[in-house]
Order: sequence, then C-alpha cells, then structure tokens
Amino acid sequence: MPDELLVPGSVIRLEVRGRKFPVSVDVRGHFTARFDSDRNVYGDTLEKVRVQLMRLTKVARVKLNIPFTTMGPMFRDMVCTGRHASNGHLIVVEKEHGNTMDQWNDYGQTVLQPLTPDQRMNYRHLLDKVAASEAALKAFEKPLSFDLSALVRKQLEATLAEEGL
Repeated sequence: MPDELLVPGSVIRLEVRGRKFPVSVDVRGHFTARFDSDRNVYGDTLEKVRVQLMRLTKVARVKLNIPFTTMGPMFRDMVCTGRHASNGHLIVVEKEHGNTMDQWNDYGQTVLQPLTPDQRMNYRHLLDKVAASEAALKAFEKPLSFDLSALVRKQLEATLAEEGL
C-alpha cells in the first residue's frame, strides 16, 4: 500500500515473514508498528518500518549454539541459543536440563569457555586461595580500622564542650 494512501489515525496490517503487524500512522505521517507486547517500531515511511520488522523477525529466527560455563558458587554449563527479538536479552539454556530457558541481560556478563574437569578443579582451588587471602586481609585490617567520621565528631564535640558550647 503506498504511503500516500494512508491517512492519520488509520491502521493497516503489514505482513512480514508470515506475521501480520498492526501499523498506524500519526498526524505527522510517521508510522508505528507493534512488534511484540513490549516493543514498537517507528519510521517516517512504511518501508522503513517494514525493514526494521524484517530485521527483528530474522533475529528471532536465528538459532545459535554457543557453549559456556558460568562462574560462581557452582559451575553451570550453559548454551546461548540466540537473542530475544523484543527485549534484546540473551536466550540461554542450561545444558544439564536442556529445556530450562532463561533470558539474560548481557551487560557486563562475564562467562568462561566450557571448562574441562581439570580446569574446574584449578579454578576452584584459585577461588579458595582468593577467599583465604580476603579473610587474612580482613583479619589484618580489622584491628587497625576506625570510623573517621565518628572520631572527628567525637573530637569536635569534646572541643565544643570544653568551650561551653
């Protein structure tokens, strides 16, 4: 449908990859398509909206297989299977359970390549050393630490009290 045939307030259905998306046009002639319940696509032409919908629907169809291991109290072998088209989160599956899907916001997420049993043992050993070092550091710091603000407040109050203020 040519853009010039759409009038403000009208809604059409735009078909992309077998899905129909409602598209509305506003008074400025800009188009808005509802991709999923939580995402809209905007454009100043219907073609620009169609291109964006093509990209989003392609992202939803791409299946990946990227294995990795998470760190933490327990190692978890995971597989990233793609990216959620609406919210952009990573779609991950725990290898052990296969069908347990989760969505991760990938900002700042650090993971390891899949680890061998020896690498897991070495990593756990290093984590134990880090924990022991942190405990030793805290034990060293504790008797030497003080609250500077509390000491300043105490001395100021003592000085003011001496002067009767």
